[in-house]
Amino acid sequence: MLSHLPLGLYLVVVAALSLFGAHMGFLLWLGRRMTLGSTPPRTVPLSPAAFPRVTVQLPIYNERYVADRGIRALAGLEWPRDRLQIHVLDDSTDDTTTIARQAVDELRAAGHDIVLLHRAQRDGFKAGALAAGLPSATGEFVAMFDADFLPAPDFLMALLVRRTAFADSRVGFVQARWSFLNRDVNLLTRAQAVMHDPHFFVEQPVRCQQGWTFNFNGSGGIWRRACIDDAGGWIADTLTEDLDLSYRAFLRGWKATYEGDVLAPNELPEDIFSFKRQQARWARGSIQCARKLLGPVWRSPKFSWGSRVIATVHLLGYSLHLFLLAFVLLWPVCQLMPYWFPGTPGFPDWLLWFAPLGVCYPVVMVCSQLVQRGPWSRVWLDFPLAAWLGVGLGFANSFAVLEGFFRAETGVFVRTPKPAGASLPARGIYRARADWTMGFEALIVVALAGLGVEMWAKDFRLWALGPFFYGGGYLFILILQVRELAGRRQARPAAAVSNSAPSVPSLASITDE
Repeated sequence: MLSHLPLGLYLVVVAALSLFGAHMGFLLWLGRRMTLGSTPPRTVPLSPAAFPRVTVQLPIYNERYVADRGIRALAGLEWPRDRLQIHVLDDSTDDTTTIARQAVDELRAAGHDIVLLHRAQRDGFKAGALAAGLPSATGEFVAMFDADFLPAPDFLMALLVRRTAFADSRVGFVQARWSFLNRDVNLLTRAQAVMHDPHFFVEQPVRCQQGWTFNFNGSGGIWRRACIDDAGGWIADTLTEDLDLSYRAFLRGWKATYEGDVLAPNELPEDIFSFKRQQARWARGSIQCARKLLGPVWRSPKFSWGSRVIATVHLLGYSLHLFLLAFVLLWPVCQLMPYWFPGTPGFPDWLLWFAPLGVCYPVVMVCSQLVQRGPWSRVWLDFPLAAWLGVGLGFANSFAVLEGFFRAETGVFVRTPKPAGASLPARGIYRARADWTMGFEALIVVALAGLGVEMWAKDFRLWALGPFFYGGGYLFILILQVRELAGRRQARPAAAVSNSAPSVPSLASITDE
């Protein structure tokens, strides 16, 4: 009886993966003729006298390399000074506070309405900082940027004046499209960019234009202050406070808009350990939101049956990693079970009909690159890296998903520091450490290699390519981690450098993509 268990589990996993694949294919089909801009330009220019008051919030925590440039980028926003308030929400415990205070004092002396709000205790992490700053925010609209974001000077003008994004009084937030300043720095950043682009080129615009729920991405967007208050404000009971507030706003009847032709440039993590921590935080936080919000979503009369299904797949999106990990291990096992245990049912041929659903997400990744960068771009080189990266994150993200489902504690918000071009020795104080998942990733590489060899020996030579491919994903992640550790070891003798604040690159020296 136990010999039938792997096949039974495999059928459940295939059903779940097929649902996710069908969802992504459906979004791609709906978005085949869509444009990224959700609202038309204004036909009648908005009078400067009608410009609303805006508060811009910049939450930072130990970001010595990007704090100064981020603050100065906000001060460079084109908006009447008497209607622009800047909040630097600082929870730092290092010299970031000194760097930020110097920039704030200089800009205040130049006539900017800017203030540094420093908290000695990091209660509630980013959500706590945003909530603490909100009572003193005087803007009708609240724009938010993480420390590594560099909005163009006309960002507010683009969303509040040139387009009709907030023309509907029930629009609670507007999200701009992220672009990546360091997209081509190394293999990891290139692969990350290809992984993220489907979210901004397909998922967000389609969900927006269909009137379904989608999420504020935590940065690079603007909230209507009344929406934040009505939805209950920033709450720190999940690790993805942006996703949480987005859904609470929809539950209260608010709408949202995605403006994909307005860019919000920022940086990607440049080392694998920081990236893994970021992804694990997003995975755990999104599942925490699913636990918290799926009940209210399904009970709410504001959601149709179809929108409830879409919201469910959205909130449970990171569980795809858990199902993919199970699939990677169960597929070769189920192929080999009849050889190991005679009489065990073989691999059902009818499951091959589900194979096209498995390629929906890779197709979306390729399409988003072709739309953005053209057919002669490096997409054909970057795509395999992105595919391997997505597979290789499977174990670490699966563990985070299980934590989100079964652990009552919110967990620690481990921020992702951005180097802004700092050298490896200089950024040492912010380096994420290697963790125990490396050992299990190595075991998965060995297991998949062994299963692939066994399948090859049993004349499943075409199917044996599967374990080798998926094992390559875990090997790719493992190699990146070993290289990172080796680079740190080589840089260690040079690490005895001054811990004083580094020089900060000027905005003029930083270009997008």
